[in-house]
Amino acid sequence: RLLDAAARLQDVGYLISYRGHHKHSYHLILHSRLEVFRPEELAIIANVARYHRGAEPKNKHDNFRRLSSDDQQRVRALAAVLRLAGGLDRSHNQTVQAVRVRRAKKQVELLVEADAYPEVNLWAARRRAGLFEKVFGVELTVQWDGHAAAKP
Repeated sequence: RLLDAAARLQDVGYLISYRGHHKHSYHLILHSRLEVFRPEELAIIANVARYHRGAEPKNKHDNFRRLSSDDQQRVRALAAVLRLAGGLDRSHNQTVQAVRVRRAKKQVELLVEADAYPEVNLWAARRRAGLFEKVFGVELTVQWDGHAAAKP
């Protein structure tokens, strides 16, 4: 629920400025009146949107430091997933149709299904893997698993 909201609202900061839109998204979400969320949930959503790109969450950031340690960890994890999702749609044309996850002890593999080789999306997801690897303590690989249309 929180990740879904952050994903939908992450780019709302474009209304103010392209440059630094993630920081503007944080403020707009935090000060919104989305009554379906408690204030502490809005703080999480705003922080996840803030960290969907750019710098990783750090205790030197006031907005992040104000969260409880549990909520800080939640923000790290959700932002890591959102960064990967953003990479998987880097082309903004919904080339990636499905993603399967395979996990071993310290390895997570994302198997991406698309009708054509999603080169830009794979590149972007791999480039955004750092926070995910750090937060979950795994090595992440992202591979094309072939044509989605050929899957049963």
